[in-house]
Amino acid sequence: MEKVNILLSRFQPFTLGHLKCCTKVYKQRGIKTVLCVIDNVKPKESYPFRTKAIWAGLKNIVKNHEEIVDLVLIKSVDILKIGQAIGAKGYEIVSWCCGTDRFNDYSKMCKKYTPSVEVIEIKRDESSISATQVRDAILKDKEDIFKELTPQELHKSYERFKSSLEALD
Repeated sequence: MEKVNILLSRFQPFTLGHLKCCTKVYKQRGIKTVLCVIDNVKPKESYPFRTKAIWAGLKNIVKNHEEIVDLVLIKSVDILKIGQAIGAKGYEIVSWCCGTDRFNDYSKMCKKYTPSVEVIEIKRDESSISATQVRDAILKDKEDIFKELTPQELHKSYERFKSSLEALD
């Protein structure tokens, strides 16, 4: 089994901040990341894009970035179920990368159920990029800002993301 890091999110959408997390873990530890995509079946304001709307872009990101090895659809944020889904693809979770906002919760879950999994906190700073910033740029029709905040693989999806946001209004 290949040892991997995981990054769990709905990726609404995937940002350069997400990519920074994967790159940082890869450079520090030599561990590639599996993107664990939480299935988003009921869009709402904070999670407006359905999984199928972001999946193709994520596949291209995996293909073009050596620090990301695969993506897996996740139905639950339960670390044991995530481990099963990852294991079914031939991977073993050794670390879980997350932002400060999720660090305590994920640390408690891993300590209780999978103590061998290390939770790695990627702290936010003034240069951090959030998916909220990206959605705001789309809502304000600032395609140039959208492109500054997202990987190139998503740039052609701008109009599709914009249509999804407009449909929620």
